[in-house]
Amino acid sequence: VLTPGGKRLRPNQKVRIELPGDPPTLCAGRVVWARVETQGANGPSARRAGIEFTASDEVGIEAFTIMHAAI
Repeated sequence: VLTPGGKRLRPNQKVRIELPGDPPTLCAGRVVWARVETQGANGPSARRAGIEFTASDEVGIEAFTIMHAAI
């Protein structure tokens, strides 16, 4: 997810998502939820977010999904 200056994602924030490919697929969306999760007291943390797509390239997303589908 591309955010200005690497800022944290916040609910209702507008985002642009770039899926790798040739050419890359660009999608627009907004953050629905965001949180930091940690593994134990001294474990690593990960940031997670739920995104609602507001504009997307359905053909590009389908191609990305097929290319990266688990067998």
